[in-house]
Amino acid sequence: MLFPFLKPMLRCICVLLAVLPLAGCWSKEEFNDRAFVTLMLVDRTPSGLTELSIGFFLPNRLAPGQGQPMSKEKPFALVNRTGRDLAEAYQHVQKEVPRKVTWGALRVIIVSGAYAEHGLQPLLDFILRISDIRLKAFLYQINGKAQKVGGITPIFERFPSEIIREFSHMELLPCTTIKDVLYAHYNYGDSFIPQLSLTDKKMNSENQKVGSWLGTKGAVLIRNGKQTAEFTREQTRGIQWMTEKVKNMILTFASPTDGKPISIRIANLKQTLTIEQADDRIDVHIGIQSAGDLISTESSANLSDLTVLTQIQQAAADQIKTETMDVLKQTIAHHADLFHIGNQILWKYPELWKRIKDHWRDYYAEHTDFHAEVELRLQRFGGIKQPVLEGDQG
Repeated sequence: MLFPFLKPMLRCICVLLAVLPLAGCWSKEEFNDRAFVTLMLVDRTPSGLTELSIGFFLPNRLAPGQGQPMSKEKPFALVNRTGRDLAEAYQHVQKEVPRKVTWGALRVIIVSGAYAEHGLQPLLDFILRISDIRLKAFLYQINGKAQKVGGITPIFERFPSEIIREFSHMELLPCTTIKDVLYAHYNYGDSFIPQLSLTDKKMNSENQKVGSWLGTKGAVLIRNGKQTAEFTREQTRGIQWMTEKVKNMILTFASPTDGKPISIRIANLKQTLTIEQADDRIDVHIGIQSAGDLISTESSANLSDLTVLTQIQQAAADQIKTETMDVLKQTIAHHADLFHIGNQILWKYPELWKRIKDHWRDYYAEHTDFHAEVELRLQRFGGIKQPVLEGDQG
């Protein structure tokens, strides 16, 4: 007799269980009680302390009240404090901010050269323990004080962090995330960090007012968690050839016919890497295939001549090969496995890896030979040589 009553009771229980999650969050935190981090700058003082500067965007300056003019004040703020480590400096910052510091919006982290040379391990450890920080945040290095980045004049964007984030999205430099550095650090490999530059110049858009201008420079080598060398712009471009980060790459080289500059836009670049064991040597074969569009030339070379066109394509390929081999030589000179050759050996020759993994960086520098083959094809090179403005003036 209980069965007719049991079925309705089960239905009620199921409905209640479905409704319970709709009651709301038991630990909610209001938007107005949070301070959202957009930029993290880390320095090391001469006395060995850690200096942390955190950039926040200010919602009260982003949305002015109805009928009120747009605020001329900056919509962001920078809070700077020092401590014996990052955690202590962060705690000092939190004591000065009337809202809870929230890391979920952080996209850009910049470290100074002094901090990177001392070692990135404390920063990586701090990030892993703050679960709100996304591992996809971009990491950059700058010589001098990283704190000065917070004082730049953001002309094209509203926040300094947005300028740097767009550098990464446009792939003007080979971008690096926290995840990339962590992967290399814990897998017997090394990494690189793109480098920024900061200069003072007059701003035409700001009534000739002198301001700090942020630009790109090159990259730095991170070996065993520490900065050990800087790459030139050409060597940094070699990193881009190796990592296929050439979204907006323009290559300028000398014409093989008269030495005048020719510029092409790189497109559809593909890179392959294979390794072979030969006795006690590791042969690394690199293949790079790319297409290019001619966008500028001051050369009088006849591009309709197949022989001349082949020479130009070969000249461009030779420059790509030179820049690639140059950065590879630098990695050998600094005993740094920048492109994770060790992982290739682990997968293909596991027994060899067991013997050499404890002294892998030295083995890499002494027993690795690189061989590069580059092929470039011009797919669009125009039908006229002279610009329209140089035509008959009549």
